[in-house]
Order: sequence, then C-alpha cells, then structure tokens
Amino acid sequence: MVVIASPVKKWPGSVVLPDGLTYDQLHAWEKAIGQYKALGDAPAVSAANEAFVPAILAIVAEWRIPAIAAFTDAGQLPAAPLPSAHKLHAWLIGAINRLVTEADDEDPKS
Repeated sequence: MVVIASPVKKWPGSVVLPDGLTYDQLHAWEKAIGQYKALGDAPAVSAANEAFVPAILAIVAEWRIPAIAAFTDAGQLPAAPLPSAHKLHAWLIGAINRLVTEADDEDPKS
C-alpha cells in the first residue's frame, strides 16, 4: 500500500492506494476514461471530475482526509468549491494514473 499526502489546503490528510489494481478496479478506471473521452474536447470541469468519481472510490483503499469522510460515505467526492475540488480530483486522478501506467523497475534483459 502507498500513502500519498493531499496537496489541497482545504482537505489536508492523505489517502492509501493499493500497490496494484484488481480487474474490477482496472475496469472501473477504464470505464471512467471512456466516460471522460465521451465528454468531448472541452468538457466542463465538474463533468470531467465526475466521470472519475466511481473509479476513484473503487481504487482508494483508505481515506485519511477527515473532512471528506461524509462525501465518500455517500459515494461522492466534493464538487465545490471548484478550485479546491478540481485540485483534489486532479491529484487523485494523477496518482491513480501513475499506478496504472507505471512500468516495472526490473530490467527485462536480466
């Protein structure tokens, strides 16, 4: 498990991400990417963020951000205030995307 600290001043704390994803989690992530792409070239920030909420909730193993507990318990994430909510979503999306796309450190020649 990997603990990552929130860069969002409004919502300090951290989340715990798994070391890898299950197929269900990966499918949720791929579905979110598909929904995001279906929004077109210039989606509203709130719609873009919302597309990833189910995947984020499926992947984050533990929330250590006390002010977010009520949202996650309701199956949501904060949508506003927009600057803070967008920063929160962007941070989580980026962290999960790195988890999904990160290459092994192993040298394939060895």
